[in-house]
Amino acid sequence: MQARSLVVGLLLVAAGLSAIGGGAYGLATELTRGPTREETKRAGENELALRWRHWTAGQLFPDRFTTYGTKANFAHRIGIAPESSCEQALDDSATKAVSAHGCLKVLRATYADPTSTILSTLAIVVMKDTTAAKAAIAEGTWQSSGVRPAGIPGTLSSRFGPGQEQEHTAVSRANYLVLGTGGYADGRPRLSRADRKGFPGFTTNAVDALATVLSKQMPACEVKEIVTC
Repeated sequence: MQARSLVVGLLLVAAGLSAIGGGAYGLATELTRGPTREETKRAGENELALRWRHWTAGQLFPDRFTTYGTKANFAHRIGIAPESSCEQALDDSATKAVSAHGCLKVLRATYADPTSTILSTLAIVVMKDTTAAKAAIAEGTWQSSGVRPAGIPGTLSSRFGPGQEQEHTAVSRANYLVLGTGGYADGRPRLSRADRKGFPGFTTNAVDALATVLSKQMPACEVKEIVTC
């Protein structure tokens, strides 16, 4: 009986060790495997939604970027405005459109065209989620309202302010709206609707380009939520 008990005990120990070994192998495999496609997708979405917190101001608003076509067409940054509330950074009509859907913050920077005669204040409007951003873009009158001009003291944009807007435009990307307001660097007031019809379109191109920068895909290994690759 004692011999039989000893054999049974040894078998149980062996079974336990086998189970532990199998569990350890499974754990090691789980910890060292690469991310699944779904995990990569989810992590990428989370990273994009939080870029406004994790990226530096220079990453969100590059010093210079191509606006369309060739390298001769570019926007160069004049300055970055302080982080603002939605009410501070947007005009009344735009504020109404975004506030109804959960506007969190507005980040702004002012750019000039290659000739430094046209200025555009570009804004990243942080919404609570992608659904809110889409709802706001559908509700607003973005060709006639949007971000307030942000003149940067001590620069060629220092005279760029309310009442000088010649062009408005907006797009949505993920949980963001990217807005733009354009005008002249010489401080001239808003022109009549007919005279504004031929405005260069620099702001529209700059907004599209900035939206591309903001929403670019990151390699999976660079996404913070993915630990192993």
